[in-house]
Amino acid sequence: MKLPLDLAIALLEDSNGVIDLDLPISAASTIPSSAYGRIIWKAIVNVLTKLVTAPFRALGKLLGVSSEKLEAVDFDPGSSALFAAEQEKLKTLAEALAKRPALTLTLEPGYDPEADRRALQELAMRREAVAVAGIKLAAGKRPARST
Repeated sequence: MKLPLDLAIALLEDSNGVIDLDLPISAASTIPSSAYGRIIWKAIVNVLTKLVTAPFRALGKLLGVSSEKLEAVDFDPGSSALFAAEQEKLKTLAEALAKRPALTLTLEPGYDPEADRRALQELAMRREAVAVAGIKLAAGKRPARST
């Protein structure tokens, strides 16, 4: 079996180091007892395969949230500030990582150069308009967008 078992174990192991698999196994009474081991092993391999091929779905299932909610944290173009919904995603992810201490997270930042460029240009124009109008903004405040 060529699966990343470290990932599967990290997803399955709780903060107490316990792995509890609820394997749905059923077999006809006509199956010889020597075949039970193969049936159980196949069920375990199926669970592990699902875990490592879709870890966010597995983690979401463990937490009772959708996998899409955990896959990405989106920022407004040209900004590093997070909206409340995105902060909630990070809180959920932090809770998940606290429950699975062996699990590590690698972040791959991404950006949209065109959307960020437009947003930063718009912000610069709004700041200039506010300055020309003689309006003083509090430190760290951005000029409001027009609707």
